[in-house]
Amino acid sequence: MFGFQPDVTLVSHVSKKNEAVILLSTMHNNDEIDEETQKPEILHYNRTKSGVDTVDQKCSSYTTQRITRRWPLAIFFRILDIAGINSEIIINNNRPADTPPRRRKYLTSLGSSLMENNLKERAKIETLPKDIREFLSRYNTPVNVPVALTENRIGRCHICSAHKNSKTTVTCSQCKRFVCKSHCEKLVQCNSCLYPPMEED
Repeated sequence: MFGFQPDVTLVSHVSKKNEAVILLSTMHNNDEIDEETQKPEILHYNRTKSGVDTVDQKCSSYTTQRITRRWPLAIFFRILDIAGINSEIIINNNRPADTPPRRRKYLTSLGSSLMENNLKERAKIETLPKDIREFLSRYNTPVNVPVALTENRIGRCHICSAHKNSKTTVTCSQCKRFVCKSHCEKLVQCNSCLYPPMEED
């Protein structure tokens, strides 16, 4: 049984009782039957079906699938699995001289990079439980503002208590108020990072 549309063809072939093969193809647009096998010509996918088995094997080893009765969610999990395989193939082809990383290590790195932006945003939420905040602290990059030194001026740190009377010459580059060394952050960079070499065209 064939079904045709301008860009795709759907075929259903029953080779055995209660065993139907359903295939959607974008390569064929006719209903030719192989004279020897009496099977639709479209079913020549057997020549390359080993690739399907390889994908199934990789997906069964490391998968994002979860038990669900919602078929859109099941399809989404499958798309994630196949996208992981495709991206791994692309990366391995782009660096043939290097030893390809183990699949588990690659998928872990891929998942972390996909979540990183979201985790950085969540890390800014101050009302999260303590254990979650501690976990997200690795993604919470503090904004380190270089401090500025004032010329011939001394003031008391506006954060320290009055009885401590901490005198300092350092001011915040944003609010311009005096702040002691224990209540400010300094951005430390090496010259290589601060002044990266210009790339040649």
